[in-house]
Amino acid sequence: MARTKSSVPKKKDFHRGHREGSIYQTSTGLWRGQIQVGFQPDGRRKFISKKNKDKQVVLDWLLENQNNIKNNTFVDAKSITLEEWIWNWMNIYKRKSVSDNTYARYISLIHNHIEPEITKLKLKDINRSKLQNIYNNIMKKGVAYESMKHIHSVFNQSLQVAVDDGLIATNFAYKLNKGVREHREEVAVFTREQQKKIIDNLPFSPLRCSYSYWYWYWCKIWRIAWAFLGGCGSGE
Repeated sequence: MARTKSSVPKKKDFHRGHREGSIYQTSTGLWRGQIQVGFQPDGRRKFISKKNKDKQVVLDWLLENQNNIKNNTFVDAKSITLEEWIWNWMNIYKRKSVSDNTYARYISLIHNHIEPEITKLKLKDINRSKLQNIYNNIMKKGVAYESMKHIHSVFNQSLQVAVDDGLIATNFAYKLNKGVREHREEVAVFTREQQKKIIDNLPFSPLRCSYSYWYWYWCKIWRIAWAFLGGCGSGE
């Protein structure tokens, strides 16, 4: 008996152009979208995919990632490191929103303090204890409280954007301990009695000086008057 071809139709080829993506309905009724996002270390093409019972959800997901790839803003949440994400946040979200001086300060803090502590740490693997340990290691180096505030801003703001973009579920930098402000002893100020005593013991008096001495007098008295008005300490 002659062998006949199977009556089962061949699976439709859903291949699209380079990085255009594809969408099809699976045997379970779900819609599946897939798009190429690059290449793996061995040279094979790298894909990401999404399934949903609503076709429009998958189409919107494909369109969003197509635009991200086109604009070089695509981020693979499964493989991106925390370091890569921070630089991505700096270049895309922060570069045009702060002054050049602030941007340069952030770059310095990232290079000198943040990068050494987050090498190879994946964004998806970050949690509160790991992040607090990073903060603790930075503070052990004697980083000033004001610098720690800026370092915290880098983590807090970049992780919040990662949450907003759906890359992670929680901003673990929120409410982390960023150190304690250094205590500075209060400087004692001159009392009114001390101020009066200093003025009374000046070797000159404006009431006994001629007009030609006024300029000289105010030059001499200015620093003392400024100290009184500004609450200068008795040791200054």
